[in-house]
Amino acid sequence: MPSAIRCRLLAGLDDGVKTMLASSRLDMGHARALLPLDPRQQIAIARQANKAGWSVRQVEKAVRGQLDPEKQGRGRKAQSVDMQTRWLQQQLGKELGHKVALRPARNGHYRLDIGFSDLEQLQALLGNIQTLVRQVSATAGPRAREQQG
Repeated sequence: MPSAIRCRLLAGLDDGVKTMLASSRLDMGHARALLPLDPRQQIAIARQANKAGWSVRQVEKAVRGQLDPEKQGRGRKAQSVDMQTRWLQQQLGKELGHKVALRPARNGHYRLDIGFSDLEQLQALLGNIQTLVRQVSATAGPRAREQQG
């Protein structure tokens, strides 16, 4: 994982979780799974995971239970968006300042839904998206830039 992405990932974590990560009591997969939670929930689940020796999948399940307790017992089909996609959805929403939904499509791709109320909002959103794309392109490595062109 590139260091810029790793630093951005760490910025969303509670300080206690960062300490557990630095001391190898949790690994990066566990930390990534905790990102959608608020800091208080992150540290609580991180401590449980460390104490019980949970796998990343077990941490993801606990996080899903915190985010949507009603879906906890309904099995795999009820959870349509994985934890990384949910985190990306939240980050996009924060950056754009609008509600964003990433949903899996039937063909294995994803669908991006962004709410807006009028043409002015749409134009502002498109400008924000273009700015984000330029920022990502500027931080991408040369191989990624070649694939875009």
